[in-house]
Amino acid sequence: MKRYLVPALASVLVTFGLWFYTRDSVQSLIIGLLTHLTFLVIEHLQVIGKVSKYLDTHKGLIESPDMVVSAATRMRTLENSGGPLRKWIAERAFVRLNDRLGDLVGERWVENSVERVIEITEKLFAPEHCARTYRGTSIVTDYKAYWQTMLGQRYQKFAEQAIARGVTVKRIFILDDAREMDDIAPLMRAQAAAGIQVRCLLRADAPTGAPLSDYGIWDDHAAMQLSEARHAGSAFRATLMLNASDVRHLADTFDALFEVAQTLDASRIAGTPSRPAGS
Repeated sequence: MKRYLVPALASVLVTFGLWFYTRDSVQSLIIGLLTHLTFLVIEHLQVIGKVSKYLDTHKGLIESPDMVVSAATRMRTLENSGGPLRKWIAERAFVRLNDRLGDLVGERWVENSVERVIEITEKLFAPEHCARTYRGTSIVTDYKAYWQTMLGQRYQKFAEQAIARGVTVKRIFILDDAREMDDIAPLMRAQAAAGIQVRCLLRADAPTGAPLSDYGIWDDHAAMQLSEARHAGSAFRATLMLNASDVRHLADTFDALFEVAQTLDASRIAGTPSRPAGS
């Protein structure tokens, strides 16, 4: 409101000043209106200048500058005529976005949508991000039904496409109870047939102190860790990690688990795993 009151007050002062000096009301009114219009144009040019400067500064980061201009325009519209509730929501949304971008600067990004996680995963499986290896775990208790869903099948498709171009894909299925093997064995066999190096591990057999969670690691450059139904206030939470030390920690944990995990012998009855050769 202040940015509009100042030009209006200035134009009123100019109008009355000229009228007092010339006693020509028409000329004074015209000059006053032109003064007000000039101030408004300058104010909006300043906004455009700030947006342009921001885009120039971040032109290597932002793929579509039009999105930033559109966001600035919508924020200005809400600020001017959005109503108190919409203004309040817009301010909260902007603060949240700013905080999330701050997290990304710190090389982390949190998602609470399974669909958006799959979208990010597709990007991570692209050749420029996954050229050598993918390593992942799957908590059977939490995700047994997931692999039969459309999203689970998309995830599997990404892995198979990576295998087709020479990427090594490894996966550990983590079981709470050996009886889960009967349900998960057909899925493990199917993934093994697709070229994935599949192993299974009972929680009780994990090395002491090794954290067990659902995560994926792409080429030692990026990792994503899930925490479904274990994070306060959110039924699903996925954290994308780009920090080298975080990724390395998960990769080392995976390698330690993979060494003690068991292979599934397809010639045996479901639910009877065998130790990997040399273990």
